[in-house]
Amino acid sequence: HEADRITSAQALVRGHLARKRATARREQVRADRCARARTWTEVFDDAAQRFVFLNACTGEQRAEPPLDGYTRHDGQLALLDGTVLEDPILVAKRERDSLLVHCIECECVPATRACRD
Repeated sequence: HEADRITSAQALVRGHLARKRATARREQVRADRCARARTWTEVFDDAAQRFVFLNACTGEQRAEPPLDGYTRHDGQLALLDGTVLEDPILVAKRERDSLLVHCIECECVPATRACRD
């Protein structure tokens, strides 16, 4: 029975570690897809009167959405798998900014000093 308990414990640990690795891998895949989607931006072409896709790195412009995904004109990311989501970098920035104390005059910018009273 001791061997069975040890085997069960080992199986639990292996399962936990495998789930942890799988979660990390899914997060990495999502981060990679988001990074690729940030490369292309949907912009309105006044001359053509329609949206086109502009590659920020190369300056390339195309009419069809890139297969790797793109940043929509509303700032959301359209990913390779069809998922549309708010950019995680912007979400994290908004969360960090919400923790800051803001200027009491304009309430738009972080305060540059804090009172101790």
